[in-house]
Amino acid sequence: TMIDLLPRILAKEDSEAANIVHKSMQNCGVNFVLGARVVGVENCNGDQIKVELSNGKQYIFSHLLVVTGRKPNVKNMDLELANVKYDTVNGIFIDDFCQTSNPNIYGAGDCCNKFQFTHMVDSMAKIVVPNALFYAKKRVSSLIIPWCTYTFPQVAHVGLYERDLKDRNIEYDVRVSALENNGRAICDGTDIDKGFVKIFTLKDTDKILGATIVSENAGDQISEINVAISNNIGLSGINRTMHPYPTIAESIKYVSDGYIGGQNEKLRPLFEKILAKRLSSNFDMPIIA
Repeated sequence: TMIDLLPRILAKEDSEAANIVHKSMQNCGVNFVLGARVVGVENCNGDQIKVELSNGKQYIFSHLLVVTGRKPNVKNMDLELANVKYDTVNGIFIDDFCQTSNPNIYGAGDCCNKFQFTHMVDSMAKIVVPNALFYAKKRVSSLIIPWCTYTFPQVAHVGLYERDLKDRNIEYDVRVSALENNGRAICDGTDIDKGFVKIFTLKDTDKILGATIVSENAGDQISEINVAISNNIGLSGINRTMHPYPTIAESIKYVSDGYIGGQNEKLRPLFEKILAKRLSSNFDMPIIA
C-alpha cells in the first residue's frame, strides 16, 4: 500500500504517463491511497504498525517505509569562513557558470542543483573544469536535461512539459504515436496499450520543444530526442534518419511521419496538378519496382 498526500502519483510527469504507471502498479498488486494526510503512526502488538489518516481511516502494516525526500548536507563545513553562501534547503548557491559567492570556488552536483541526477553531475563537472581552470564561460542553462523514472513501464522526459508551454504562452502542436501501433511492441506483447511517444513542437513547425516517452526502455530511447533538441534537429531531420525495424524507437520516427504527412497534405493540390500533367503527356512514365 502506498499512501501519498498528492492526488496522483508522478505528479510532475505527464498525466497520461502517470495514469499508465498507476494502472500497471495496480495490476502488480499495489494499493494506492492518494490525497491522504498521515496524522499518526504507532506500534501495536509488537510486530505491527498502525497508520492513521486525517479522515479517520486506519491501516495496519508489518513494515513501514517513510519517503521524506532529501536535502543537501552543507552544515558544519565552515562555508561561512570561505565566504560561500548557502542555506540548508537549497544548498550552495552558484551562478550559471557554477561559480559560488567566492569567485575562487565552484560547485557541482546535488549540493547546489535541483536536478539531482548522476548524469547532471557529470555534465556540471564538464562545465566547472574549463570555467575554473581555463577561463571558459560554459553555462548550466545551456544543458538539455533528460531524466527517467524507472517504473514499469519507464517514463522518460526531456525539454518542456505541456504545462511549461502554457505558462510561457508558447503556441505548440502535440504529436503522439501509441505503442499499440508499433511492430516491436506488438511482437513483444508487453507494451501494447501501455505506452506512447509524445512530442511537443513549436506551432506549425518541426522544432522540438519537449517530449515524453512511456515504454519498457524509455530511458534508452529518450536520448535520440535529446540529441535532436541539443543540435536543433527538427522532426524533418528525424524523418530523414532510417530506424531499424522492428524497434520501439521507430515510434519516434512515426511521430515525424505524422508531421511530414501533414506538410505533404498542404502540397496535395500541387502534386495532383503535376501528376495530371505527367499522365496526360506523351512521356513514358517511370517504372517504380
